[in-house]
Amino acid sequence: MAKVVLDQWLFCTADWHLDEQQFNTLIALLPPDEVRHVLRFRRRHDQLRSLAGRLLARCWLAQHLRKAWSHIVIARGPDGKPRYQLDACDAEAKRQVDFNISHDGNWVAFVGALSVADLSTSLQIGVDVVETVETEDPEMLLASLRDQFSPAEWAGIHGSVNGVQDVVRRIQLASTR
Repeated sequence: MAKVVLDQWLFCTADWHLDEQQFNTLIALLPPDEVRHVLRFRRRHDQLRSLAGRLLARCWLAQHLRKAWSHIVIARGPDGKPRYQLDACDAEAKRQVDFNISHDGNWVAFVGALSVADLSTSLQIGVDVVETVETEDPEMLLASLRDQFSPAEWAGIHGSVNGVQDVVRRIQLASTR
């Protein structure tokens, strides 16, 4: 039986104000390709959220894999999702690692999973954070999320007993936590 570690972290950037020196100190902790990814955003708030996500991922990986930041390699998969690149030590320890980062509004969400001793199934996790505003029109809220749901999920939303109203209620409840 596999041991699975799952962590979920949520970071609020609303009061996270860095001066130029603080920002440069933190971004210097990242390798050049990740620095480029953070700096591709034009607005500082977007850069801060991207930076926070990358720092959260590296902190989590360093903590759970007991590796120095310099030995942690994160590359983008074919789907554009950041992925930790396993090395010989990971293969020897028979572990799988996956993580996901999402940011929107003032929020950065991170989820990480580590599985030890079960390589029979693929470990894949995901997270999505969406900052919502209270709306009177549930259809308008869902329309703004159109690209976030698969066709099967849309069928489930529209086919459920309470349909759109139930989904909107869940989104609004989640956004108040």
